[in-house]
This record gives sequence, structure tokens and C-alpha cells, in this order.
Amino acid sequence: MPNVQMYDRFEEAILNETRCKVATLDCTVEGKKLSDRHSFHKLCVGSAAAAQRDPAFVTYSQFISALGEHKIDILKIDVESFEFPLFGEWREHSRSLPEQIAVEVHWHEAYLRNFEADLQSHWGRGEFGVTDLALFFLHLANLGYGIVSQEINEFCPSCSEFTLVRVEASVPYGGNGAVHTGWHGA
Repeated sequence: MPNVQMYDRFEEAILNETRCKVATLDCTVEGKKLSDRHSFHKLCVGSAAAAQRDPAFVTYSQFISALGEHKIDILKIDVESFEFPLFGEWREHSRSLPEQIAVEVHWHEAYLRNFEADLQSHWGRGEFGVTDLALFFLHLANLGYGIVSQEINEFCPSCSEFTLVRVEASVPYGGNGAVHTGWHGA
């Protein structure tokens, strides 16, 4: 079981150094609410297919609806190898995509448990490999995310912790409902 004190470090740093709201999703630890700007959810968040197969799972859209938020500043998420099908369902105009993501990415088959059908439907390859990892990050780049940090997870030799920031997105401007795709603030 992961070290809960390790879990708190990230959230506490963000809460102490910013005014952001932080939503943490992790079905592997017993977390707690750290402040009025933080919420912890012991949820398994996955693809629509996973949510349909297993009632313990919810989709990102279901989570956002339950949370009642329209804007997520920082999403810290550890979904134990469901990150591929989960983020694979995100589209440029998906509702409430976070501004920043902190995610543990599992990059070896030994850690990709019981979701081969989900992975196949998004990446269309028979065996998971480095190409799929590249396609995963390309998909996130197409959604406007860039990697700003990567750390090896000392407790999981085939996992890395990534922080991504959404630097480009479709944003409404003007009173006519027009949408501009470009850098934030452009």
C-alpha cells in the first residue's frame, strides 16, 4: 500500500503555494480532505467500458458531474494503469478538462492489468509497447498538454510520475459564441 504521507506532500505543496483548488482521485489509498480548496475521492476512474463492466468505476465525466465543478485547476490522479483508456476518451471539447494533471503512468505490460480491450479500442495495437506510450503522450499534446515534470516512482520500476500543463486549448471569446484555438491568454 502506498505511503499516505507521500500522498499528502504533493497536495500540501500545491495548497501552500497557490490558490488553486485540488481534486485528488486515488482508489489505492485512504486519503483525507486537507483544506477547503482540496477534495479527496477514493474512486477508481476509468474508461466508459470499465465503468460499464464494474460498478466500482466511474468515468471522468461522471466524476465531474458528481463533483459539481466546471473548472479543475489541478487533477492528481493514480488510476493504476487505467490512465490510457481514461485519457484516450478525452477530446478537445470534453467538459472540464483540468489545467494541470499529475498522473502516474504505467509503461510496462506487467503493470497493465485487465483492460486490454480498452487499450486496443484506443490505440489499435495488439501488444502494448513504447509506441503506445508515445501515442498516449501525442494524444495529450493534441489536447494542448505539455510535460513539465517527470519523476521515476521508486516503488514501481515501470511507473513514472508526470505533471502536465494545458498550454493550448479551445477557449470562447467575444459575445458571439466563437471559439479560438490557441495558447492560453492569446
